This record gives sequence, structure tokens and C-alpha cells, in this order.
Amino acid sequence: MIMMKKWIPLLLVGAIALLGFAVAEGSDAAVDEKIIDRFSDTWVDGGMAVEIWYDEGAFHCRATLDMGNDETNVWHYDSCRYDAGKDVLVCEAGRRALEHYDEAAKEMKSEQVAGDLTAEFCFDGGEKLLWNDSEGLARGVELQRLEAAEEAEWKAAQAFVGRWGCGRATIDITERENGSFGVEITWGSSAWECAEWNYACAYDGIKGEMRAYEPGVKAVVTYGEDGEVASRVTEYEDGAATFTIDGDGMLIWNDAKENAGEGMRFERGEMPESVG
Repeated sequence: MIMMKKWIPLLLVGAIALLGFAVAEGSDAAVDEKIIDRFSDTWVDGGMAVEIWYDEGAFHCRATLDMGNDETNVWHYDSCRYDAGKDVLVCEAGRRALEHYDEAAKEMKSEQVAGDLTAEFCFDGGEKLLWNDSEGLARGVELQRLEAAEEAEWKAAQAFVGRWGCGRATIDITERENGSFGVEITWGSSAWECAEWNYACAYDGIKGEMRAYEPGVKAVVTYGEDGEVASRVTEYEDGAATFTIDGDGMLIWNDAKENAGEGMRFERGEMPESVG
């Protein structure tokens, strides 16, 4: 899904094939399968992802945090065990590295910045997983299962879908099959002419906004007397925009190209069945 792509670089390719595995042959029978299933998953919160899996009689854990600027903090814990008395997963012998992709060398560069780290993973009394790391970098982080996060983000994105109007301007937001969203803005200057903007957007759950992930296109459309399109003149193909919903439930169009939506607040209307 496009709107979830911020987590894709955080998914740990080597570990993901092991997620959700039952106890391997010869594993420690002292760890109940319910405990294994309870902890084993991909857990996310914003730009952070933690993967916990169980294999060959032991828990394993790796985590990442997107730092921006193509840099990622990566944690590895060499030893993890379940403490039944505390109902926590205790991880030791950890190390943290800062990774970035070197464009010149065409390879991933990694520099260890901390070692001898420990961590405890426990539940908040519900379904959220808390990560208490020895450096305190994950303080306040409440992780949820990736599947639950995807569902919550999809529901949040649905608040944008539909028709919105402000004066002679209309915004139609529709969901596409790949999980992205099409945004079409029509602003009539007369009965025979209007401006149209088209954006391909993804929902950003962290910021709570729709953001164009490809350059947007603006065109001026002229209609003939028969109501058919007589001409379409493209004005630019490098538009950029974000869309937010304010505290009053009004859609705000933030046009980064020409600030066309300045001062406008769009009210939800009814989407015609033919749109989308």
C-alpha cells in the first residue's frame, strides 16, 4: 500500500521470513507458544519498526528508526529471553549502528555508535508493546502490530475521501487500487473555462495529511457551446501540494507551487456516483 510505504525500508529482510514461525524443532519447550505468538511480529510507531521472532529455541530482535536524510538507526540484540516472572522480553548484548546508502560507492554504509546495550519489551496492559532501551531513545514509544497500524491508517485516510467544495472550486479525492489517492481540483472561472489540478497522493499517518508523491499537473480547460472540451492547455507539470483536515472538519489545500488554495476551506459535499 502506498500510504504505508514509510515502513517498507524499515522491514528487516533477513528477519521477516521468520516472523510468526512456531517453535522450531529442538527449541526450548519452556516458552509457551502463546508467549511466542504474543511477542513475535513486526511492531511500528511512526518512523520506528521493531521485529521480534522466535527461531531455534530463542527470541531474536532487531529494530530500526528512520532519522531522515537517508540515515537509519539500526539496533541488533544478540541475546533475548522471556522472563516469566516479570512478563517481559529481556534483550542483552545489543549494539546500535547508523546506516546510510552511499550513492558514490553504491553500497550501504554502517557505523557502530553504541554497544553493550540492553532492552526490555513489555505490554502496556493492552495490545501496545513498550520498548524500554538502556539509552532511553525509545522512551514514550508505543508500538503496535504492523497489521493493526495499517488498518488504523487506512481508516484515518478515509476521512479525506469524497467531494469537497469552496465557492467555485471543487476537490474530489478518490482511493485507487494500489492504496494511493487521486486528487482532482476543478475551479471554474466562467461557464466556459476552468482550471484543473491533478495529484497522486499518499496518506501520511504521522502528519495526518495527504501528500502528493508525484509532480502535480495544472491545466486550463475550455468548453465549447456543446459542453464538450474544446481545448486543454497544460500550465505546469511540477506541482506539489498537501491536504489536511482542520479542527472544524474542513479540508485545507496547501499548494506549494503557487499557493492557489490560500485562505480557502473546503466543506464536505456529496460525491456523484460517476466520480472515482
